[in-house]
Amino acid sequence: MGGGQNHRSVRSSSGGSSSSSSSVAAMGEHHRGPFTTPGPVRGMLVVLDDPHRVFRPAEFIEGQLVVEIRRDLANVRIRLVLCGECKVRPPAAPLRGSRVNTFLERATFLSGGGYTDEQWATAAAADQGTPLNGLSKGTHRFPFRVKVPQKVLSSSIRFERGSVAYFIRCELETLQNGILPETVSFCAQPFQLLRPVDVQPWEKGRSKKVVLQSAGMVMKRGTQQEIADATSSTFTTMSRGLTVQQQPHDNADKTVQITATLPHTGYAIGETIPVTVNVDHYKEYYHSAGIIVTLVRICRVKQGQSMETFRKDICQNIVTLHVDAASGFRFEGTVPLKVPLDAFATSTATAKWFTFQYYVEVMVNLSRKNLVYTESNKLIGGHERGGSEVGSYSGSGIAHGNLHKKVLQLIGAPADVGPIASAVTPTPAPASIDEPSIKYTDMVNVEELKRLRNVTGMSIEIVVGTTRRTKPLPSFNEWMTLDGPVGDAVPEYTPNLQFTAQQGDDKRELEAQRLHELESEPADY
Repeated sequence: MGGGQNHRSVRSSSGGSSSSSSSVAAMGEHHRGPFTTPGPVRGMLVVLDDPHRVFRPAEFIEGQLVVEIRRDLANVRIRLVLCGECKVRPPAAPLRGSRVNTFLERATFLSGGGYTDEQWATAAAADQGTPLNGLSKGTHRFPFRVKVPQKVLSSSIRFERGSVAYFIRCELETLQNGILPETVSFCAQPFQLLRPVDVQPWEKGRSKKVVLQSAGMVMKRGTQQEIADATSSTFTTMSRGLTVQQQPHDNADKTVQITATLPHTGYAIGETIPVTVNVDHYKEYYHSAGIIVTLVRICRVKQGQSMETFRKDICQNIVTLHVDAASGFRFEGTVPLKVPLDAFATSTATAKWFTFQYYVEVMVNLSRKNLVYTESNKLIGGHERGGSEVGSYSGSGIAHGNLHKKVLQLIGAPADVGPIASAVTPTPAPASIDEPSIKYTDMVNVEELKRLRNVTGMSIEIVVGTTRRTKPLPSFNEWMTLDGPVGDAVPEYTPNLQFTAQQGDDKRELEAQRLHELESEPADY
């Protein structure tokens, strides 16, 4: 979760600066340096009791405002505002050119809030009179306790094109020159906020299937209908050379059937995503980078009437694809991905500015001719069994299969020898791949891989959240099937809604109401 915009600097409407005093510098270790003004206020600082805490909805933020006054002040009002801002940076624009949208602004008074506007106006109009209140010269501390709203728009995030930030702003107002109150100094302190997103409602799994047939068989059958489900995401495109069919065929029809399955469509931050991939081929095939599974985040930023889309690959896992007669020309394996701890949850509540969605994208490379490189130009797939360099690509988008061959010849190495030459006699891939194989950097550029021939795949949308509620306890019948003895006196569970009280029994009626209220409360995150 990214941090928000820094609002810690202390500023004054009177502007200017001068040397600081030791008392201002000692206001708190969270102050990023002393700041002074030539006005009546020497410095202001918001100090949180727990500055490193990540707050959640309905929790309380406690702290104090420290104000140092140069001289006695009369008619003072101090306002505290809980703020939430969304910033969106236009393309190729500096950060100072970002659009600022305030979606949360809740104010209260730490001092002077008990007077009406009429009373302030009367005090401002009087040439001489009794002031409403005042602050003497010196340092003053105003403790506060503010509640975070129950419903918040988004967690604190910061990404390449914008941010969502929360902070506490304090403003000091006084009556200057017989006019209405004006702000003479203010300061702000950011804090981190987490909006819980429970992934328990997305427990249901999902599967997608692609069936491919060679061009010759398509011409023989005279059908070229595509499966709409295979291209449900605009971020997965079908490659040239293979055609998607409406119905699967057996191996005699020279078809390749690819299936990707997820046990759930919702995953919390830090959880592992087990992606089961099945490939049914019609002939023996091997490629050391045959299956590439990627967790993708799609950000859509609204710019006026248009919408810009940005892709970011979060993590990736690359698996060898090997099928032969011994395996029944079938590959089946579980490829893990993992939601990083620094990821932020799926968000559509900020759709008027930007959204974040996640996809699991499964790409299958069905050509031995394709060379697969990472973004640092590291060759991780290709050259197996005399494979040609035709159709190669690099992380920089340059097709350089022939160049790679010439470089090998210059250094005296055979052209068919590469970093994976030991894979000429492969062994079948395991049914489950370990998590250490997950890559978070130097990944394969999937968008460029899609441009090659005989590369196909699919994407499945998932929801990334912050927590997963504990599953309910097993029912009575489920307890009976558990290992170990079960007592004979285990009562049958009755839902609270079915618990009725007799008329006139106030004690039981109150107990029933209490149980009903407890059951309907949300879980404590």
